[in-house]
Amino acid sequence: MAALRYLEKRGNLNHLPLLDARMELATGAGLRRQIQRTINQIKRRHTEQADNLAAAPVSTGNGSRKNKDRLLLKSLSWIAVGAAAVYAAIRMLLLFV
Repeated sequence: MAALRYLEKRGNLNHLPLLDARMELATGAGLRRQIQRTINQIKRRHTEQADNLAAAPVSTGNGSRKNKDRLLLKSLSWIAVGAAAVYAAIRMLLLFV
């Protein structure tokens, strides 16, 4: 019974064939009821997970691409600003020499 309670909370679809086979061998009505309850709970949890997965927004993966493009553009702009500053400093030095 403790194993059934554990499977009721943590079991997955892989346990269903084992529980079905155990249901055929079960002799007592209480044991059959507990096994059926465990099977139903596993199926319910699987259905809820599938529904949550279906309702989740689909990510196309473009978000990370956009972030990389923004980072590249920002880096290039800082390089351009740095190059302009160096050019201006050199021109100022040449002006006074």
